[in-house]
Amino acid sequence: MKTKPQFYHELDSIIHESAEKNARCICLFSPCGKAGVSSLTISLASRYKDASPRILVLDLNHKNPMSSGFFSHEGPAEKWQFDTISAQLNVNDDEGIYYLSITELDYKDALHDISVIDDAFARWRVEFDYVIVDLSPLLTNDTSAIPPNVFAHVAELTLLMVSTGETTEEQLVMACQKLNELNYKNVNMVVSQVKMPPLGPLLVKKVQSLSFIPFKFKRMVIGFIERQYWLFRPIGD
Repeated sequence: MKTKPQFYHELDSIIHESAEKNARCICLFSPCGKAGVSSLTISLASRYKDASPRILVLDLNHKNPMSSGFFSHEGPAEKWQFDTISAQLNVNDDEGIYYLSITELDYKDALHDISVIDDAFARWRVEFDYVIVDLSPLLTNDTSAIPPNVFAHVAELTLLMVSTGETTEEQLVMACQKLNELNYKNVNMVVSQVKMPPLGPLLVKKVQSLSFIPFKFKRMVIGFIERQYWLFRPIGD
């Protein structure tokens, strides 16, 4: 894999939850993207691989496929379909993590048939210990994306990834409502803090609002804050 994924302290909780629920199929969403779902997917797959040798990652995020950023593959990958044996024969392998990507997915019309999805996952459960699915953002109006309702039957654990500083309260509420309407089971939220705004501007604004501090001292404090360049970089950079 080309990119080393970030480590999430929530991984232990997710592993424990999946074991408790006996969940072998895990679906991951974000409300609108840019929350770190792909990194969490790979981190989770890497952790599962330590104990279970057969892990399948389905890269089905139509808006931002992760395969080119995380996986290494020599030559063109083979096309595959949910409703044929190609979903088993054309699985790729990168450092012990098996994967299929939407970039090679053929005949997407079959995805509107829930029974096709159910049959495909039934076959994968025979071959793999865990199936981890990275799906398109819930709130995007992309008619080319795989409709999220078709995976509700097979998802045994659902992770909603939100980003501090990126995901709004309204987006979070709408995403939770949609998962509930689609009947996704065992929904858990994972919070990423890599998009938090820099502290510098917040500190300067706070000092400026303190009316009891003398103007000269306030200028001195603000000058000190502004010289700390690291305070003006986004948290996580």
